[in-house]
Formats: sequence, structure tokens, C-alpha cells
Amino acid sequence: MSDSYTGPAEISSEELDSFRTAVELWLTDEGGWVGTCLLEDERLEGKTVTIKLNNGRSGTARVNGEVLTGTGPAPFVE
Repeated sequence: MSDSYTGPAEISSEELDSFRTAVELWLTDEGGWVGTCLLEDERLEGKTVTIKLNNGRSGTARVNGEVLTGTGPAPFVE
């Protein structure tokens, strides 16, 4: 089981087209997951986005600046 992921991802939301960027995601001590997105887009502020990793798995997160707060299962945990 991996407790973190650093690498490329596709970010998408209902309001915007998808784009590829680098992300760093990790599990928290509380059992959730968080991360950072290296490409900040002001239009995503406060939005829920889908993050699709190269492993084909995806998850959803809320955007606050460059910080991603995961909702639901972490896409990098097998």
C-alpha cells in the first residue's frame, strides 16, 4: 500500500476543461488525504475537481489555492 503519490495527473471539473499537471498527494494521520497541485488556476478556487492518476484510478478533491483536500477514497492507495 502506498501512502503517497507524486507525479502527473489529469485535473478536471464540470466548469473547466481538463488539464495535465503535477501533483503531490499523501494520506493524513486522520485517515483522509490531501495534496498540492503545482499548477494553480484561480478558476478552480473553492471547486470540487476530479484527479485522474496514471494508474487509471481517480478521486475527488476540493481546491483551496494550491491545496487539495480529498473527499472519498484516495486514488493512490491500492
